[in-house]
Amino acid sequence: MSRPVKIILFAFALFVAVVAAGIAGLIFVGKSLMQDTTDPATERRIAAKLATFTVPPGYHISHALDFVSRQEIELSPNDPHSSFKIKLTGGSGLGNDPSAQSAGVDIGLRLVGGFAKCDFTAQPDDHVVVAGVPTTLQVRACPQAAVPMRIETGTLPHAVLLTALGAGQNFDTAGLHALLRSFK
Repeated sequence: MSRPVKIILFAFALFVAVVAAGIAGLIFVGKSLMQDTTDPATERRIAAKLATFTVPPGYHISHALDFVSRQEIELSPNDPHSSFKIKLTGGSGLGNDPSAQSAGVDIGLRLVGGFAKCDFTAQPDDHVVVAGVPTTLQVRACPQAAVPMRIETGTLPHAVLLTALGAGQNFDTAGLHALLRSFK
């Protein structure tokens, strides 16, 4: 092997090693900045960064994520067979433009609807009071699908984004409203 070929191979190997080390470093830094937990005390601490509320009876925090300036929690019914989920997302840098959120949800629902054979259509809005503020949740559903689905989305006080989704008969409006009434 000639000397120029050896130099090129060595330079390429060095480049690959530097790229691999950089990727490993980014993964390490990302994991140290992100806190994904199932520890109840940590879940409550992350939830408290979003807002002050009470988890409704029959529900628990099933997932919590704290990534730098963004927090996210997911509430699930204690019934492991229920498909109903409530997701709350907040933190600095999140836009609270309802039309942008609605457009994003529509794009996501078109993708999900294609897989699930579900054509989501707008339904009458859900009007609730959250922390003393009248709030409108946009409702989309596909009640005629083989597996009917319903989703409610909206921006709550303190720029917390809400997404509630259920399939079949699992959409729990009473549980969702109990959560929203508990916001302070």
